[in-house]
Amino acid sequence: MKKTTLDPHRTPLIHVFTERNSKINLSAIRTQEAVYQKHILDALEIKQCFDLHEYDWKKACDIGTGGWFPLLPLAIEFPDIQRTGIDGRRKKIDAINDMTKTLWLKNCRWIHSRSEDHNTKYDLVTARAVAFADTLLPRIDEILKPWGVCILYKLFTSKEDRLIKKFGRKIIKTHAYTLHDDAVERMIYILKK
Repeated sequence: MKKTTLDPHRTPLIHVFTERNSKINLSAIRTQEAVYQKHILDALEIKQCFDLHEYDWKKACDIGTGGWFPLLPLAIEFPDIQRTGIDGRRKKIDAINDMTKTLWLKNCRWIHSRSEDHNTKYDLVTARAVAFADTLLPRIDEILKPWGVCILYKLFTSKEDRLIKKFGRKIIKTHAYTLHDDAVERMIYILKK
């Protein structure tokens, strides 16, 4: 397993997030330890199953990024990939933009838009808890390059599994896991067109 480099007691990401979250509802998760366990470790779980350096990605996009995750932990962990966050809620994009400046992250930008209205193409697209696959995958297709990879963070349900297979995506890998104190099974789907 690949070790996560973000430390819950030394990362400014947690402090900045909890401070902003107290003013603008970005997440129902409020404590620093819970943010670390349920957001940051969840975002970085991809390192347990897939090498993000396996491909020569230059541009990545996170759709429905209003809660920051997985984009910000991945931006910190993999600073060589330029990341764009897209969300349709202006107040969340403004808050995230402000937090990115506070954290001095140079590899992130934020766009107030719906993914279907965005026309840039990306090598990698991530989405965490955004929509069911039948709604999400057509949106991702619009912004994913033909050889691109899509990473979906989902709660595991047989419905999601069926929807992903129905859309005919090549499943590179799946990774089942649970969070620290949660019995709910989660799944990371790594897909190609």
